[in-house]
Amino acid sequence: MADSDVNSLSKDNEIIYSCAYNFPAVLDTVNKEKWETDLWKVYEKLLKSQDKRIKQTLSESLHEVAKLIGETYTEKYLFRVVDTFFKDKNDDIKLGVIKHMAEIMTVLSENKR
Repeated sequence: MADSDVNSLSKDNEIIYSCAYNFPAVLDTVNKEKWETDLWKVYEKLLKSQDKRIKQTLSESLHEVAKLIGETYTEKYLFRVVDTFFKDKNDDIKLGVIKHMAEIMTVLSENKR
C-alpha cells in the first residue's frame, strides 16, 4: 500500500489525524470482533501515513489498542507494529511506544514478553 492508499481515506490530513486519534474509541465501541474483518485494514492504512502527527498518535495509543484487542490479536498484529515504531527515524514516535511499553507487555503472553 502506498501513501496514496492512506489518502483514499480522505484528502484532508485533519480527517485522517482524527481517525488515528479516535481509533481506540471506535475499536472500543465496535469491540474486537471487527478487528480482523474491518478495523485492522483501516489501522494498517493509517500506519502507512507519512504524517508525523498521525504516526505519533498511533504510537501513543498502541497500548490502548492492545488492551482492547487482547493477547491473541496483539501478538498476531501489533507485535510487528511495535517493532516498526521502534525502527522509526523519529524519536517522538519511538517515545510514544516506550512510555507505554509496560502496559503493552501486560497484554502479551509470558512467552512473548
